[in-house]
Amino acid sequence: MSRRYRIAREGEKGFTLIELLVVIIILGILSAVAVFAVRGTGDKGAAAADVIDRRTIQTAEEAHCAKFGTFASEGLLVANRLLSEESTNHDVTVSSAPGRCGNTTYTITRAPLPPEEQNLTVGTAGDPWRTSKIRLSRFSLDAGTCETMTKLRNDYTVGESLATSWDLISPGNHPSYGSNPTWRFHLRPNVTFHNGVPFTSAAIKYTYDRLVSKNDDFSAQFAKGNNPSSMVIVDDLTIDITPAIPNFRLPEILVHPTYGIMAPGSEPSVNNDVQCTGPFKLKEYVQDARMVVERFDGYWGPKAKLKTLTFKFISDSTTRRLALETGDVDAIFDVGRQQVAGLRANPKLKVVTAQPSAVFLFYQNINGTAPYDKLRSEKVRRALALSIDRQAFIDQNYEPGTASVVQTPAPPSILGSYASTITGYTHNLAQARQLLADDSWVCTGSSQPACNANEIRQKGGVPLNLQLLSNTSDDLPLLQDLKARALAVGINIVIGTDGTNRSTRKNGGQWDLDTSTPNQNDANPAFLLTLQWWSGSINPWISWQQAGPTFDARYAQAMASPTADGARNFAAQAMDYLIDEQAITIPLAGISRVYGLKVAIEGFNPHPAQSHVGWAQVYRTR
Repeated sequence: MSRRYRIAREGEKGFTLIELLVVIIILGILSAVAVFAVRGTGDKGAAAADVIDRRTIQTAEEAHCAKFGTFASEGLLVANRLLSEESTNHDVTVSSAPGRCGNTTYTITRAPLPPEEQNLTVGTAGDPWRTSKIRLSRFSLDAGTCETMTKLRNDYTVGESLATSWDLISPGNHPSYGSNPTWRFHLRPNVTFHNGVPFTSAAIKYTYDRLVSKNDDFSAQFAKGNNPSSMVIVDDLTIDITPAIPNFRLPEILVHPTYGIMAPGSEPSVNNDVQCTGPFKLKEYVQDARMVVERFDGYWGPKAKLKTLTFKFISDSTTRRLALETGDVDAIFDVGRQQVAGLRANPKLKVVTAQPSAVFLFYQNINGTAPYDKLRSEKVRRALALSIDRQAFIDQNYEPGTASVVQTPAPPSILGSYASTITGYTHNLAQARQLLADDSWVCTGSSQPACNANEIRQKGGVPLNLQLLSNTSDDLPLLQDLKARALAVGINIVIGTDGTNRSTRKNGGQWDLDTSTPNQNDANPAFLLTLQWWSGSINPWISWQQAGPTFDARYAQAMASPTADGARNFAAQAMDYLIDEQAITIPLAGISRVYGLKVAIEGFNPHPAQSHVGWAQVYRTR
């Protein structure tokens, strides 16, 4: 309930005359301020009202401290008749920290605008569907139109969504995949799609079979080769799924927005036909311009607070920031690291940081052929890792609270307590130089193993140059910083300039290093391991960075573990092989996604995984 607090004007038993006079004087001051607030217009008047509320509470707190020598919550202040309540358009949250009578923090939240005025525009990066609409409104931007069978909670555990429960049936019961485990999913009743069609297990089968027919990257779970679909409808609210690729992680995998369920017959590539069950329904999509969704009043859960939600595609981060500052949009995704401080200093805006969900890292070509074969050497890989002072790198390049040192190639939270089993790299220039000298990479112009400033090591007359793939959109200052740190031990990172050929070069193995910030988008702790280092990955460049049979064996154990805890344990062991044992990848920084919003936007609680950010409970206050 929204409340406004004022000092009680009667019944203050035990007050001295002096105390009463002080209260009367303060009330007079507050009344004058109130008159000014009433006469004010727009934000100025609202701001004055906030000051009245805050000062009124603070005055009552001070009176309680003087009278009783203790801090009091608002409830106790009312009980002791130092504060009375009356309805208003404000919600005041009071908390305290240790102090003589408690140091009090006040948060004033304005009441929401009427429902018909709840319209929001969000500036996001370039149109993710400009080349293919197979995942329109679902991924990589989740517009809240579609829902998955299972849900990724903020702590990376799995919750119910369109499926309310699931059971493991092992061994499997599918004629083509009988050796694989089968999952039986029990579906939520009384759910309808945006077009009014009832939600049943037929929609699950339609959606997943459609992924197979489109040869989607995520389709391998449901069919393999010429074998039939792995889904069997038991009844309208029950379906059995046997993964075509053996794994016990299916409920954790199905949280991914790509698996959002559509009504039978829906086809996003034709007339933007997206019929799902989410709190928003698709209203308009204009390529490279915008997407508009509107509240679905037939939603089975809590209704969205926004009437309409518009995503405006703005690929350039600086242009997005300017759009927020000028009021063209109400919020923006992915605030650039060099723009955070400026937004934080703007009193009309606020910066919201999600929990870390991504890791900025180096991929290394460990299987390359000359001249891209230098990172076949574990000593060179490890020397590069030891050359980078990652805390200094973060302090130099990131605003406080937006990046941290991590030792894992995925967010440590996905591993739980097992994250601590991975030791990682400690900055050590002397050790890095010695490793390179031991591998016959020498300095020609100085004594060994150290080199002169900016001297590049050589072996047999070949300089220790490492080709780093780069796009024009890459953060060049970050890459230049990493280059300078590696050069301190004699490694020369050559920053690529042919960004248009990046994918061709990577697929063909014409590279040594690549940077990326992959996001943990599902609850499977082996998710990123599947995509980046497992020999069975479908990515065309995987042969250059696949980690080998030892890694594959540990990965397989993570996928075959019947328990989530076992999966975390074996995934940590696979990551330990990547980091501690072989130095196959180098985590550079754990990254928190940063969002900018107008101060009038409330209810935004970003999910750690950017593709799971929800807007249903967001609302405007002015």
